Amino acid sequence: MVAILTRLFGAHNLELAEDVVQETLLKALKVWSFGPLPDNPSGWLFRVAKNRAIDILRRRRYETPFAADLDNLLRSEWTLSHTVETVFTEEEIPDDQLRMIFLCCHPSLPEESQIALTLKTLCGFGPAEIASAFFKKEEAVEKQLVRARQKLREENVSFDLPAASEFAGRLGPVLAVLYLLFNEGYKSTDSENVIRQDLLDEALRLGRLLASHAIGKKPEVHALLALMLIHTARVPARLGSEGEILLLSEQNRKLWDEDLLMEGLGFLNRASEGERMTAYHVEAAIAAHYATAKTFNETPWDEIVSLYDLLLQFKPTMVVRLNRAVALFKSKGPAPALEELRKLEKDKSVQDYYLFHAVMAEIFLELGEKSSALKHLNLALTKTRQGAERRLLENKKALLD
Repeated sequence: MVAILTRLFGAHNLELAEDVVQETLLKALKVWSFGPLPDNPSGWLFRVAKNRAIDILRRRRYETPFAADLDNLLRSEWTLSHTVETVFTEEEIPDDQLRMIFLCCHPSLPEESQIALTLKTLCGFGPAEIASAFFKKEEAVEKQLVRARQKLREENVSFDLPAASEFAGRLGPVLAVLYLLFNEGYKSTDSENVIRQDLLDEALRLGRLLASHAIGKKPEVHALLALMLIHTARVPARLGSEGEILLLSEQNRKLWDEDLLMEGLGFLNRASEGERMTAYHVEAAIAAHYATAKTFNETPWDEIVSLYDLLLQFKPTMVVRLNRAVALFKSKGPAPALEELRKLEKDKSVQDYYLFHAVMAEIFLELGEKSSALKHLNLALTKTRQGAERRLLENKKALLD
């Protein structure tokens, strides 16, 4: 709805579009509380938003400039309703959503602001979720969003898909948004729900939307979509009957979604049809190795370590180094992995990452150093508020005790 309304009102009226959506949802909250849900809830919401938009356009048509290419049509009573109806058709909606992504990722904004604005405006993230993704304070994210909207107004940014000459520079932040959206769904910062299927579905929907459009048929788009599909295929087996986290070695591979896995492998093949390699290519290849091994013991750990070495050239981050250490642990044993983690330990940010301490606990346990393992399990428990993660750590601690 935000995308469609921005198409009508223009990018300079982004906040007006968001206000109309908010009013629509509030109306639904009131009306639906006193009667049965409509047969088509989303259709009901779209209809209310459309009618509200027509009211605003009629009332403000002589005082507020709207979308430049529609402005004349929206000022005339003869064409106003028909124009709005056309914009709300199913044929127009996909393009509007793509326009919205690229609007939020406009080069006049810093890249982090582009990502934050898209997560907020198109994907429905709250400031708290965005803050968690960026390891920032919520207040800082709110100020960042205000500045981003103000910048779009000042620049009078158009609500159009980028020209071919601009596309390459605008694609990176778009893919970063989809990647963050997927990660929040796959391993949520929510205190109770470790998996948010709604966000996974949204990331896949937007990824497929981008890949199906002529401008999005790029190797890096196919690589990211492959990565998301392959990981999502494993989701049905990631939690047990009581909502507990099941590690890869514990998962029932018969529960994996074969259709999603095959679709992901297909996109990975398409991603290789080009000369450019990205981090998404390498991560998708790692995911494919995990997902195509017939059993956990047949996982090709040596190849995965090599792929992590390659990934470090693209993303020399603490998380990638930690994941490489885990693969090294499985490939070469605890001693080489501990040596790598000792180097990583010098990074102050790693001390606040619960997975670092959880991995250290596993390694020390393998080495027979139970007191060190217990110490790191306790540290890991202090670094996460996610319910399923805490239960996993507490169960390990109980077994260790």
